[in-house]
Amino acid sequence: MRNMKEQSISSSFPNSFKVAKKKSKGLGAKTRNWIIYFAIIFAITIGLPKLMAFGLGTPYPMATITSGSMWPALNSGDLVFMRGADKASFKKGQVVVFSSPNGLVIHRIEEVRSDTIITRGDANINADAPVNKNDVLGTAITFGKTPIKIPYVGKLVMSIRGR
Repeated sequence: MRNMKEQSISSSFPNSFKVAKKKSKGLGAKTRNWIIYFAIIFAITIGLPKLMAFGLGTPYPMATITSGSMWPALNSGDLVFMRGADKASFKKGQVVVFSSPNGLVIHRIEEVRSDTIITRGDANINADAPVNKNDVLGTAITFGKTPIKIPYVGKLVMSIRGR
């Protein structure tokens, strides 16, 4: 009698209510998934900057601020986005990125001359030596006069590079 009750109860429920056993994936499937995850992360970290470089017209679409020379607009550890520089339309107040013997420098234009520009960090008292316009790699993408930045992301980059 009891078997009949159990049988009638279990047969009255649709199949979707039955508990399915979870199948375990083999070692090969787990390994394949990890390989796919790492491939996606690799493609994003390598591909995204390349795509941005192409779209923004500069070999350096992003830069990490490593000093306090542009404080308060930019702080150490900020990640800044840049676009290619139109050397004919430089103007006072623009934030530019240029190469120097010590590496890349991100400072604001103080004066525009025929072949050179004079720059200075916002927190610096003295202006930099004249910079040849051809040494400018890009200008910071700004909202008004404030460069667009992602705070603290550059600290991760600096820690990886050992700075």
